Amino acid sequence: MNENSPQIVHCFGVVLVCYLLITLPMVSATNINLIYGGNTVDSIEYNPSNFVKITSNIYDDEEPQLWRDEYIKVGLNVENATGDVRIVKGYVYPCKDMNPSECISNTAPETFAETFEKTYNWIDIRNKDVYPQPSSDNPEISRFLVLAKVSKAGRLFWTGLIFEIRRVDYNLFSSYSLDATDTEIYINDYSYVSIVSDFIRNNFIIPFNTQWINRIVFYGAEYIFSIRGTPENIISAQENESTEITFVPDMLFVFSNATQGFYSAVVINHTEPSTCGFNGCEPGETSDNCCIDCGCVSGYYCDIGYGYCRSENEIHMSLYGMPQTELMNCYIAHKINVSVIINNPPSDMTVSAWKAVLNGEEQEISCSNVFGSVYSCTVTVSALPNCGEGEFMLTSNYIENEIAYSDGSVQKTKRLLVSLPDITISSYTCGDGKCENNKGEDLGRCCYDCGCAGGYYCDVRITNNLPDPKSGTCKIKLRDSDIEVFMNQTVFYSGSFQVGAEISVNNPPRSLELLDLGCDSGCDQDGHACMVSCDITCNQFSYSGNVYKGVCTVDFVINNYTKTFSYTLHPVINLTLKYYDGPNVVEESFSLHTGSLSIPMHFCGDRECNGDENQQTCCYDCGCPAGMYCDTKDRDKPMEGDVCRNLNDVNLVIDSIEPRNFSDAAEQNVINISAHIINPPSSLKVTPSCEIGGGNVSCNIACERLPSSTGDYNLSCSLYIEPLDYRNPKVANFYDAVDQKLVLEGNRIELSLRFNDGGSVKEIVRQADIGRIEMDVVWHCGVDVYGDGNLCEADLGENSENCCIDCGCGNETDEKGLPLRFCYTGKSLHGECIERSLIGMNILSVNPETEK
Repeated sequence: MNENSPQIVHCFGVVLVCYLLITLPMVSATNINLIYGGNTVDSIEYNPSNFVKITSNIYDDEEPQLWRDEYIKVGLNVENATGDVRIVKGYVYPCKDMNPSECISNTAPETFAETFEKTYNWIDIRNKDVYPQPSSDNPEISRFLVLAKVSKAGRLFWTGLIFEIRRVDYNLFSSYSLDATDTEIYINDYSYVSIVSDFIRNNFIIPFNTQWINRIVFYGAEYIFSIRGTPENIISAQENESTEITFVPDMLFVFSNATQGFYSAVVINHTEPSTCGFNGCEPGETSDNCCIDCGCVSGYYCDIGYGYCRSENEIHMSLYGMPQTELMNCYIAHKINVSVIINNPPSDMTVSAWKAVLNGEEQEISCSNVFGSVYSCTVTVSALPNCGEGEFMLTSNYIENEIAYSDGSVQKTKRLLVSLPDITISSYTCGDGKCENNKGEDLGRCCYDCGCAGGYYCDVRITNNLPDPKSGTCKIKLRDSDIEVFMNQTVFYSGSFQVGAEISVNNPPRSLELLDLGCDSGCDQDGHACMVSCDITCNQFSYSGNVYKGVCTVDFVINNYTKTFSYTLHPVINLTLKYYDGPNVVEESFSLHTGSLSIPMHFCGDRECNGDENQQTCCYDCGCPAGMYCDTKDRDKPMEGDVCRNLNDVNLVIDSIEPRNFSDAAEQNVINISAHIINPPSSLKVTPSCEIGGGNVSCNIACERLPSSTGDYNLSCSLYIEPLDYRNPKVANFYDAVDQKLVLEGNRIELSLRFNDGGSVKEIVRQADIGRIEMDVVWHCGVDVYGDGNLCEADLGENSENCCIDCGCGNETDEKGLPLRFCYTGKSLHGECIERSLIGMNILSVNPETEK
């Protein structure tokens, strides 16, 4: 162990238990020497640890720490060695104490990307499981082999490392990783020296083909271990006693032995010689030695001027000096000069599509090339027409352009952007009493400081009882026409009345205040002057939108008022207002004529519903609400007792109906009906009508009012139903052939009621159902009741037995053709049928007797 090696001692617990972790120094950097003609013509430093970093953490997981085997833990960490390196894919092989070839052949790896972290049990990864106690002569060994595919500077390549942990006492461990051994490359021709040298420097691996290289010798190694292929496809893994490589079929990881373990790998890749610029990407050509044929990895481009791949991310734009960042007067446009430089420009770069954005808004810009990749730009800072006072900051500022350049034979473009510092634009201060015209202050922006033109005032808002300078706006001074008084009524019917009034100041000052208020009024009585007093009271005036208003009541009292005269009043409202004109207080007085108020001559019965009349006091003039009528006895004038009554309270009530059943429908039948009117109007007139059988049967009705000591409206009505022919089509539907009667439904009487409604006449109709009416349908002997010449009503039961005068006695005759029977009426007017054969003559007596 080198005397300069760091030693770390860890102690735990009350009983002092310690372990010593010794980190051995790394062997000095590997040199790859290019040999030609027996001499070293170039030398390249090669360190796998520059790409991959491996560390370990060894600890005792037991309390107290006694460092017994089963409690010892090893934390292994594999990560990117620097920020510009990325492990794309990695493989970790736990080898115990096996050499690289044995380990690759007998161990399954664990894969990872970017970072690998894992904790192992020491007893699972060490090389032996039994005593004796480990010592420097007989250490316990745990070896890890790491193969990693690495990305750096746009290149992808493989590298390999050996990391070894040794335990030389129960609590004494050491860990280290050895870089690759020095390597000598024997070049066939001096012309290939730069090709091989550039290839190694750019690709971080050694190329091999027999045209360029004779052999590769691993200096100081006793034997080497070669792994052919990649972890995805291991072709072979073997130990070589020779320390030379003279042939590489594809890719080799070459590890060599060391006194303290094994050196990390040198990676050799078979590379065919080629001619750059012809026939595409040929064997032996790569992005590094011929990007014009083979192109570049993602994020890089082939710069035809330089002849190699360059990072696109390194092309960027930055400021070339500090631009102006402080301006005065935000109301006008400014122009500022900004110089920018394009860093790491492509050799054939052209620049176009310049764009400037300040505070999120695109601005005018013009740029020209000064020298190299430095450009001078003029940027317009637009005016801020509504900026107001104070300072204004423009943020999120940047300049952007588009560059075009060659990537080999392909043309590419890229947008470049450089942020600009914040820009401050100062403005005036409103309210300092100075009109700062040089900073854009004028009467339009701060009338508080600059005042207003003639006929105008600076209207300000009151904040915390003081005028707010920043709120000032020039407005036309108040005029009489800006103030309105609205009376909610203009006609009255009393000598003492109150009227609601609304006083409105349109487009008022925002600082407006009412100082004083009063009223006067002129008075005219049918062309003569009269006296009237006026008093006004208002609630708190307040703003409503763009109006300053108050709601008031105005009381008027006319001296010696008489309702038989007409009066006209001419009120005037006087008010004093206060407001601010900028910092100055203004007081103004106004006298406002409201328009005339009228008190006409009026009385109940003039057919005008005047202001002091209503439906209760004079329904004759004012009428009644819907559904009511003004009950008055005299239609020509109102009378005491006139009152609004409900129309729905006027109803017809049937008291009795008789009879409802009649013995002969063919006769005129009379129904007697008693009825009365509920709540009859004072001037009621009644016109009756009837409806029998739903209007299919003719009827007439006559009614007369019966005397009443109580004032009730009683009616006695006679309803006449004309004789009915049951065969009539309109009546036939009511005929019951089984019971031989007419059953009449849909029977009612209707009264048209006419009465005074104030000065007019109202008519309403009331109806009442009178129920079913039944009439027998019978035959009539000896009478052609229906006038159709058909005397024998056989369908009603009339026949020769009960009425032979209508129906005869049959049509039978004897051999002489004489009827067998005849209708004898000697005993009955209906007649009776008698056999002719029964007619004979008996001599009862002879007077005087005859002589013999």
